[in-house]
Amino acid sequence: MKISILLPYKENFSPDYPGAVSLFVFETSKNSIFKKNINVFGSTRLKKKISNKIY
Repeated sequence: MKISILLPYKENFSPDYPGAVSLFVFETSKNSIFKKNINVFGSTRLKKKISNKIY
């Protein structure tokens, strides 16, 4: 099973300026039994992004 998560438009998925939804998705994904099958999609203008490969 593959899981894709689409973040809200204004949400940053960056360690420098994360949003509340991004932090929730990151922390929940770390503890999920499906963590190898989760992909996170969103938009940000920041160069540094949180890794969506959470192993």
